[in-house]
Amino acid sequence: MDANYDVSEWEQLSDDEDVELFNFSDDDEDPIHVKKLNKELPLPVYSDESDSSDDIATRSTQKFEKTIECEDSSDWKQQPFITKTIDDCTTFSPSLWSAEDYFDQYIADKTFEQFAEFTNIYYKQRTERDLNATANEIRRLFAINILMGCFNLPRTREYWTKSMRINNVADILPRNRYFLLRNCIHIANNELDKSETDRLWKIRPFLNIIRETMLLKDRSKHLSIDEQMIPFRGRHSIRQYMPQKPIRFGFKNYCLATPEGLILDFEIYQGSTTPVDQNIKAQFNQTTAIVHHLCRTIPRNLSHIIYVDRYFTSLALFEHLLSNGIYATGTARIDRVRGIPFMNSKLLKKEKRGFFEEFVKHDDTLSAVRWIDNKPVVLISSFHGATPTESVSRFFRKEKQRQNIECPAVVSAYNQSMGGVDLNDRFIANYRIGVRSRKWTVRCLFHFLDLVVANAWIEYKIDAASVGETNIMDLYSYRKHIAEHLVSSTEKRKRGRPTKSPVVTPKKMDRRKHAVDDNKRMDTFSHWPVFVQQKSAPRCANGCGKWSRIKCEKCGVFLCIKEDQDCFKKYHTSE
Repeated sequence: MDANYDVSEWEQLSDDEDVELFNFSDDDEDPIHVKKLNKELPLPVYSDESDSSDDIATRSTQKFEKTIECEDSSDWKQQPFITKTIDDCTTFSPSLWSAEDYFDQYIADKTFEQFAEFTNIYYKQRTERDLNATANEIRRLFAINILMGCFNLPRTREYWTKSMRINNVADILPRNRYFLLRNCIHIANNELDKSETDRLWKIRPFLNIIRETMLLKDRSKHLSIDEQMIPFRGRHSIRQYMPQKPIRFGFKNYCLATPEGLILDFEIYQGSTTPVDQNIKAQFNQTTAIVHHLCRTIPRNLSHIIYVDRYFTSLALFEHLLSNGIYATGTARIDRVRGIPFMNSKLLKKEKRGFFEEFVKHDDTLSAVRWIDNKPVVLISSFHGATPTESVSRFFRKEKQRQNIECPAVVSAYNQSMGGVDLNDRFIANYRIGVRSRKWTVRCLFHFLDLVVANAWIEYKIDAASVGETNIMDLYSYRKHIAEHLVSSTEKRKRGRPTKSPVVTPKKMDRRKHAVDDNKRMDTFSHWPVFVQQKSAPRCANGCGKWSRIKCEKCGVFLCIKEDQDCFKKYHTSE
């Protein structure tokens, strides 16, 4: 979540309608600029100097979470916590897939057909005309947006202009067709699938398709839960404002991830209608219910460890997870662990960097460690303790040199396993699809397209490295490869040998036939040319391809009258 999770004891913590689609405008809103994420590890083990403040923003629209405390300090004793051991017999066999197969497992051919079907339905409902979108066009639409994330021009129209034209994008779809498909893209029926409880019902089928594939993945022993932001500045009831985040406006997406950044489950925050267990929410609070919701697919009693930051951490949450056979480790806010008899803040200020103290709950289920680095930080764990410690290097400003200090084991374990969601978010931010649209559905769909590409690349990279592959594509090359795959899959050639029959070339379209009856058109009576003043000039009815504002009063068609080309005369004299 944030670059620094330190908690100081003396620090005070404060507790739609669619827009008109068919004008092809992509300049309605300021662009969402991709800011380079300057994120460090969750705790400052590898950071020389970290004085940044906490990233837990004051949320004016959300009630402060219930404070979970242990009132009786006698429940805790100062002694070393015995770290558990993991009998990790899990073996991950690499998949012998091609690079594009990792992407196809998330978005199969059937999904593109669904997009085409509901996009056509939506266009028909809005305009009473046929769009005739096909699954191949949706593939090309996705390919264009994946490539746009690589090039990242400031305006979408620039990809088709003469001065800035990028053929790899412009040759896939015409500009107007691209904007029309992008603005109309749907995967649900607006008239039949509307839901009063699910605020994301317009994109729910696509989210379910992605999530079904994620749920088939093996769960590693170390998993983390964190939040990522889906950028959106438009209007929506669940849009959040996070002033201290790189992306301040958007939807909050809670994710379950591996240390490598592979997202295994997610849930978008919808306020009071977020689909979590209401009994857990009533018994504990919203954050505990979210963690419980994301842990449903984790096997019980198999030494799985969940890592969370201090936004989620509470003693009640860790005890609840432990009762369900899941261990947990996380940084904690000092106001949630007031019952633990930590050293007084005045005495703590006198201690040197590297000092730590550890308390264990009376039933030996939880460990609480407070460690001093740049600032004091508190960690709670049902799996790790402070020992064995290790030595880490730190820069001291006063001495102007680096020195080794003692670091508890729980801090090292937390740093190694916590940053999975942030890592995936960084991959997305590097080549984010910079869609400029006021439609929240478009923003969300292409965010999850980015997430799918990042997930597929992570799986491809892990499997390729495990089989000794040396020429592994980076994320930039992988995105281009997936775009080429989507385009090439729309250009299927017929199987078998070439036919010996002569190739029939398609005939050119004849010029438009005369709309007026020949007897009336060629009667040579009362065909007076009239100049018509109107905003746009119609094309010449004689088929020359030019525009004219001169109209035949009798025939009612527009015709050219020029020195070098008299279509008016030809139209009324030639058959």
